[in-house]
Amino acid sequence: MPACAPCPGIDDGARQIDHMKGTMTELITGVDSVRGLVGEITSASSMQRENIVHVNHAVQSIDTTTQKNSALVEEVAAAAQGLSGQTESLTALVRRFHVAA
Repeated sequence: MPACAPCPGIDDGARQIDHMKGTMTELITGVDSVRGLVGEITSASSMQRENIVHVNHAVQSIDTTTQKNSALVEEVAAAAQGLSGQTESLTALVRRFHVAA
């Protein structure tokens, strides 16, 4: 028997309120869960950004080293070419000497 016989809608309203309370509790739990996930995503994104910065610095360092190595290779090639010319001149000078046997 309803709590209020002349007001049957009150019991239905009370049940609906109880149901809404449960739904709101589930909703709040879901929002809290989403908030936690967003926090984790934010943290992971921040870490990724920092790692990308580190990788960028490493790539820049590699690029700088490669450019320095390239310049050194050019210098060594020029020095080798100069030595080759000097070797040819020295060989020509040594050929002028005759040693008696």
